[in-house]
Amino acid sequence: MCIFCFGFPVEIWGTVSDWIMILVTAGTAYLLWRTLKSQQEVQSAQNRLLEIEQIKLIKEFKPVIDYKDFHDETRQRFLDKLTNGSDFLSVAAKNLDENIAINYDFITANNSQVEAVEKFFPQPSLIKGDEFAAIHFIIKNLNNENPITYIFHFLFTYNDLIGTKYQQRVYCTKDENGMISIKSHIPEIIKLN
Repeated sequence: MCIFCFGFPVEIWGTVSDWIMILVTAGTAYLLWRTLKSQQEVQSAQNRLLEIEQIKLIKEFKPVIDYKDFHDETRQRFLDKLTNGSDFLSVAAKNLDENIAINYDFITANNSQVEAVEKFFPQPSLIKGDEFAAIHFIIKNLNNENPITYIFHFLFTYNDLIGTKYQQRVYCTKDENGMISIKSHIPEIIKLN
């Protein structure tokens, strides 16, 4: 009896060269899989670096807008609308940064107590040290309070020079002591360019 004489018919099992071809193909497939996995890791790292660079670029061009209440002669034009202890508030938006804010606008929410009566846009862009944009509100005294108190908000939208669009929520309040406070949230990016 021959232990090593076990037969492998070529028609069923193939030849040694067939088996070598299968092993080479399997090895090649494994190496291709490893290469693809490595390329995916590199692509993921590159995408992360791109996101970091975009954030740096946005920070480099992002304007810093500040909001304050102010008094000017505008109030005189709207005295006839101030009835029943209603109040008048003017809010100025001013750029504190070297970066320019363009395509800016005030967006007011529907509020039965507050009416935006006029927007003032002296120029198409807000530049540090230049004039400010403004919005004027009449706040109605719905409950006949003395003194009138209120809290409301509006949105200020603007673009930077690279096209990123921002939206900033601004809250205006007046307490029972007559103290006016204007505070803003951190600007949100609503459109990257």
